[in-house]
Amino acid sequence: MRGLQTPRRYQVTSIPLGLGKVVLGKIKGLDLLPSAKLTSSIGNITLEQSTGPATYYVSDSENDASDGLWPASPWQTISRANQGKLNPGDRLLFEGGKTFTGGLTLRNLVGTAANPVVVGSYGSGRAILRAPDGNTPGIFVYNSAYLEIRNLVLSGVGTAAADGLIAYADSPGLQHLYVSELEVSGFAVGINVQSSVNSFRDVRVTWCTLHDNANTGVFLGGINRGDLADVYVSHCEAFNHAGERGYGFYLFHVAAATVERSVAHDNGGSSSHPQAFAEADGVTIRHCEAYRTTTAARDAAGFLIDGGSTNCVIEYCYAHDNWGAGFQMTSYAGAGVQFRGNVIRYCVSVNNGLGVGGYGESATWPLADSAAYGNTIFADVSRLAKPLGQIYLLSYLKNWGVYNNLVVVKGDLPVVEAWLGSPANTVNAAGNAFWTVGGTPRFQEGGRNHASVAAWRGVTGWESFHGKPTGKVGDPLFQSGAYSSEVVGIGEIDSLEEKLGGWRLQGGSPVIDAGVDLRSLGISPGPPGTDFFGGQTPQGGLYDVGANEVR
Repeated sequence: MRGLQTPRRYQVTSIPLGLGKVVLGKIKGLDLLPSAKLTSSIGNITLEQSTGPATYYVSDSENDASDGLWPASPWQTISRANQGKLNPGDRLLFEGGKTFTGGLTLRNLVGTAANPVVVGSYGSGRAILRAPDGNTPGIFVYNSAYLEIRNLVLSGVGTAAADGLIAYADSPGLQHLYVSELEVSGFAVGINVQSSVNSFRDVRVTWCTLHDNANTGVFLGGINRGDLADVYVSHCEAFNHAGERGYGFYLFHVAAATVERSVAHDNGGSSSHPQAFAEADGVTIRHCEAYRTTTAARDAAGFLIDGGSTNCVIEYCYAHDNWGAGFQMTSYAGAGVQFRGNVIRYCVSVNNGLGVGGYGESATWPLADSAAYGNTIFADVSRLAKPLGQIYLLSYLKNWGVYNNLVVVKGDLPVVEAWLGSPANTVNAAGNAFWTVGGTPRFQEGGRNHASVAAWRGVTGWESFHGKPTGKVGDPLFQSGAYSSEVVGIGEIDSLEEKLGGWRLQGGSPVIDAGVDLRSLGISPGPPGTDFFGGQTPQGGLYDVGANEVR
């Protein structure tokens, strides 16, 4: 499609030659690319398009017999766009505000770092690519690199088996797939990127809106562990996914990924996790929000680190009004590698079925060598659909740490609930603080209630640090505005910390300097070493309890 194009001849009168492209650019109705050149004489001008990058236009105002090289002579259909091949630096643009029916196919396109291939819209607004049936994806990408897809609406039929954007690679060494400013609805999965044999690297999904798809907003996965790597997701919103899974964002077999400043809400399926990853390594979710997840199962969470994951972090996130957990770690059999080295830290959980949870499936596949620390958890039992203890530990846990968490409940609800039942389980809990509004904190172990930290310590051995008792009980004195949840939303996600200022501690809080020294446990609070609100931890050498380090 690119290279030296068929010459186009124009009749010119009363215009002296020699003015070159300046004159041509003034000829009525002629839209020149920068690489156009003159090759003729007085009276007739022949225009040849050189071998530089080309832009191809698609609009419903013309027909497919056009050359597509000018807004005045665009192609008409997706079918025509599928017939050609885009080369480095080429752009394929659909007219904004217009609807095009069909599925766009992009196979074996390879741009360069300096000249990626770009697919998007031109003119006013975003073009709409509408799938003709439930078996046709909006855009199908295969074995392509240095490809950028942006500023489009992908619309499915609502009962689709196909995905909105599906990108698959089985050729090694492919990189640079950037997806931005898409709105995708009516498909099985909104954006689905899958890779095998270490294929895809440098995958970015930013500023996208995924809604009303059957199962998942964004799925990023490798066929084998680590096949998809160097992934970045930012400023995306996923909502109204109520199919079998009901995921907002789900990462599987991914290595070295970051998800930040994104929101998942109003999702729900048989086992729904708005923001989750499994069998992953080196994944970080930060500064995100998950809320109003509904599910029939308690095995669901606003944020989840699932089985086989290693060296992963959920930090500075906000979960509220979810039927299941706000934050959860889970291990399962057959994950390939043991669950280890994972952290949930400096997050805020408000009115979730449980605040922070841990579940290990078996002694062979335990939840191991991981920790939850520095989190603030609040729950009003009257607001919970499926209430459980706000720190909830179940089955097989090994060397699992629970440190410096602040747990406040309103109503008759355990602050901690543990169902471990095996001497092989090792949970290390210290430096946490508890409060029941208008009552006494209740601790539950194996269905038995304990009315004090001392009694709890006597049964479990928890809340002891280097032989000294820990576990503060008392009103933590939040700033005004706390004890309720509020929606931040994608429009204000960059102001997440400011919006939740009510969960900061007052200067006279009894939990200031009441935490244990995480550094003595071999836990590094960074980088960046900050609390939920961006303050350095610790202050003055001592740790506060919860997500706010007072300064």
